[in-house]
Amino acid sequence: PKSATQVDLSWSASIDNVATTGYQVMRNNFLLTSLPGSALTYSDLGTTGNTTYTYAVRAFDAAGNLSSTSNTLQTTTPAPSVSTCPVGSNVFIGCYYTGTTLAGAPTKTTSDPQILFDWSNAFAGRPTPMSNFSVKWRGTFNLPAGNYTFNTVTSDGMRLYIDGVRVLDSWKDQQPTLYTINSAIVDSGQTGNSHLIEVEFYNKASGWPISYVWWNKQ
Repeated sequence: PKSATQVDLSWSASIDNVATTGYQVMRNNFLLTSLPGSALTYSDLGTTGNTTYTYAVRAFDAAGNLSSTSNTLQTTTPAPSVSTCPVGSNVFIGCYYTGTTLAGAPTKTTSDPQILFDWSNAFAGRPTPMSNFSVKWRGTFNLPAGNYTFNTVTSDGMRLYIDGVRVLDSWKDQQPTLYTINSAIVDSGQTGNSHLIEVEFYNKASGWPISYVWWNKQ
């Protein structure tokens, strides 16, 4: 386990009498994903903290034949870290970190009414350096119950949480990419229309980081 939300796997290549087309990664005896034959590693980004998982791998060929299952590997993820980033009220509090894992103490904290950052054009407030950094934004907002569309643009990785539920997990190196998520928001009965929105972002590669998040009620 690399963190509470990530387990990294690797395996040796399978030898087939024709050709290995790909691999199936199994988690807790269920198919997690299928990968091309060139892949010998995989990062499971769908784990939760303090949970035990069992993994295995099977190879398959062009005819659809499956190999026997590899040895199994059991691992337990660590407990999730407690966030040190405060929560804003009708505003995002942004905590910036050195490195791409949101680890350690924040290097700076900002108050952001919106997450609309194209640092190629925003000369003021650019992260230093412009790569290998991460940001966590947290804020509660007045969102009446109903169906919402959340839109994000990110380069590189982003995760989006609504009231603690992860609705977007695109934690990978990528060019600027648009994601659209439809989500129903329900009045909790305790906090009324106040809902917690959390965004995690990192930029690893060189180039201009982009991080946009906006939403509208359907």
